[in-house]
Amino acid sequence: MKTIIRNFLSVLKRFKMATVLNILGLTVAFAAFIVILIQVRYEYNFDRHHSNANRIYRVDTNLGGLFGMIHSRPFVDEFVKSSPHIEKGGLIRPFNMVSYFYTLNGEHKTGFNEEVVLLEP
Repeated sequence: MKTIIRNFLSVLKRFKMATVLNILGLTVAFAAFIVILIQVRYEYNFDRHHSNANRIYRVDTNLGGLFGMIHSRPFVDEFVKSSPHIEKGGLIRPFNMVSYFYTLNGEHKTGFNEEVVLLEP
């Protein structure tokens, strides 16, 4: 066992640049792997806080390799009517707005800007 460790350390000392590049490559690979796992976990757990989360679906459209969820109101209405299994449907507006919200505490006004996405029932 001592011989193996001694040989390993001598190779590391002899090929310093290759060792550094290998360690940096492994670090980048593990970081990318962890980021991908975080994204996959987020996608699988999206909207899981709702009581009927297993019954919520989103309809996406493939736009030449790009996926989007922008649909017209008549399409959404016909899609919801097309199946008796669909209880309710909604339409997300294709634009984001920034709105100013505030609260009044006596005469003191506290507010903040928040990005709002509209959802029609």
